[in-house]
Amino acid sequence: MAPAPRHDGREVGVRVGSRWTDGTGSVENGLFLDGRLHKISEELVG
Repeated sequence: MAPAPRHDGREVGVRVGSRWTDGTGSVENGLFLDGRLHKISEELVG
C-alpha cells in the first residue's frame, strides 16, 4: 500500500465507500491522519 499523501507535513487520507454497503448497517468510511485511522461510523450523504 502506498503511503498517504502529505499536506503541510501531515499524512492525510480519506476513504469513503460506494453504495455496496447501503442498508447493511456497515460502512467503510474513514479518515487517515498522521498514522491513525479514524472510523466514520455513519453513512455519508452527499
